[in-house]
Amino acid sequence: MRVKAGEKKGIIAMAAGIAVLLLSFFCAMPVSASSASERNAEELSEMRKDLPEMIRKAESGNPEDQFLLGFVYAAGIEGKPDYKKALYWYEKAASQGEETACYMAYVLYVEGMGTKCDLAGQKSGPGN
Repeated sequence: MRVKAGEKKGIIAMAAGIAVLLLSFFCAMPVSASSASERNAEELSEMRKDLPEMIRKAESGNPEDQFLLGFVYAAGIEGKPDYKKALYWYEKAASQGEETACYMAYVLYVEGMGTKCDLAGQKSGPGN
């Protein structure tokens, strides 16, 4: 499927919304809270086997792979969320123009997840 130039921003905005929803779902719910969260934990456990390959792909410099690696670290692929690693990979992807990674890094900064939150000291951010 080919994306038209005018549709790209809408798709990116939708992806960002979904990513935030998933991030909040994975990070906010305890693993034993429901059968749905248990399924998510099982899926992450299955993905854990692929983690070395995901890291290799991200280290090769592909921003989509870097974003994905940041996302699974934030979701808790290693058993619990690692926001510091997530932020590292989001920043790598964002520096190459991956807009959703930029947004996710911003969310982590605002929430002080994986980094110190310093909104008063910020001089720039999305929209500035």
